Amino acid sequence: MMTTLRAIRARLKLSRAIESAARWALYGSLLASACLVASKFLPVAPELAAAAALVPFVAASVAAARRVTILETALLIDGAFRLDERISSAADLTNGGSMGEALRADAARALATVDARSVTRVRWPRETRLLAIGAALVAAIALAPSPRASGSPAVTAELEAVSRREADRLREAAKHPRVAEHRQDLERIAELLRSSDPEQLKKAFVAIQELEAKIGDRLLDRSLPPETARALRELADGAAGAGAGLSRELAAMGIEVEPAGPTGASKRLERAAAAMRSERPEAWEPAKLASGAPVSFNTRPVVEAALRARRWDARYDEIVRRYYEEKP
Repeated sequence: MMTTLRAIRARLKLSRAIESAARWALYGSLLASACLVASKFLPVAPELAAAAALVPFVAASVAAARRVTILETALLIDGAFRLDERISSAADLTNGGSMGEALRADAARALATVDARSVTRVRWPRETRLLAIGAALVAAIALAPSPRASGSPAVTAELEAVSRREADRLREAAKHPRVAEHRQDLERIAELLRSSDPEQLKKAFVAIQELEAKIGDRLLDRSLPPETARALRELADGAAGAGAGLSRELAAMGIEVEPAGPTGASKRLERAAAAMRSERPEAWEPAKLASGAPVSFNTRPVVEAALRARRWDARYDEIVRRYYEEKP
């Protein structure tokens, strides 16, 4: 008898898991539809809809893990076939003796006269009738064009390849311990680059320019350790390359990108150029100019010496000379 009850209990747990999965499959399809609708109008990844497919599996796992005792199974059989607790009394029996043997024998005869496995049949919930409608709704929304994407040109395969490649490079660069201060910016740019929305890619381009500006400001600090300065220059080179590639592909699609506003370093260079054109006393201090402090002296001798020494990275040569050198 106990072997039969254990088998019935196992089938009962399975049927309850199937019923729960069928019920929650409808709600999962509605959740997937909501995610797909959101992805049409908002920068939400449509892959979130795939996560909704896990809803019925989670529901089935929870139902299957729910504890069902032998006594509960016996009570269910007694109630279904009106056996006056003959099965549950025998299942709940803990001692032996002639009375116990008689109860078990009577329960075994009672089980033999009924189809006890019928209590484990799957009772399909009412939500099952609407499941086909939910699935059709998901398919229709997934195939519908996105109003957000229709307002801008589709991203080309070349642009997507460039943006994904640069996103991977920036994520890798963010792991360098010397650039920890810019790690959050790098992660944000990489996330924007992984988007298929041209507007998000334009934001990535602007963010790359802003990152270059921040790095440029830090490189003006003469107290930086050489290793940190080297890592920052390499990061700036990588960001500049990413921005150039992204700008080129966006331009090929006819998408205009606006450059970022003047940076702190650019403003300082403009101040230096203005100081060169003025007639001031011969007492210039480079530290004041680099820090943005007011300049009240002739900068020409020191600037000429700095141009000859060329102590900056080669890629900054053109912009520095543009601000410092006199034009005929």
